Amino acid sequence: MTRNLALFPVLAALLWPGAAAAQRDWTAQELETLRTQFDSLDRDRSGDVTALEWTEPTRKLFKRLDKNKNGFVEEGEFMAWRAPSADVYMTAPAFGARRQVFYQTDFDLDRRLHLEEFLFQAMLAFRNRDTDRDGRVTFEEFSRLPLGRQKARPRGDQGTAAQ
Repeated sequence: MTRNLALFPVLAALLWPGAAAAQRDWTAQELETLRTQFDSLDRDRSGDVTALEWTEPTRKLFKRLDKNKNGFVEEGEFMAWRAPSADVYMTAPAFGARRQVFYQTDFDLDRRLHLEEFLFQAMLAFRNRDTDRDGRVTFEEFSRLPLGRQKARPRGDQGTAAQ
């Protein structure tokens, strides 16, 4: 169970970029789930997650997806993978979204994902969470609402009081 939870940030970044787009605060249950996910990433129990800890589940997922063990995740391998909690059948929109994620991640356009391409997405997610840029993600940073869930500020508003 813990192993699957550690994959959540990776999967969210790779497969469901807009998964948490609701305009509301975290519920107590969501915070509890976030804490469990964070703790599964914090392998050394230091209270924060380093880039190495953050990317370890991505490396494991890459190895799991690379069924033919050629060092690449090909489109068929990527599309055939099912998360442990996923439905047996993928809907057409979900299939299309996953294919789009595959091609957006394939930077060199060779129709296969290299580990570096895979890790790039995980590091983007890490850098987005590491708001103080100290190379570590605390639970406070980890549990901040994704931009899609924060109330949008009107354009041109630089934090000044409304007149």
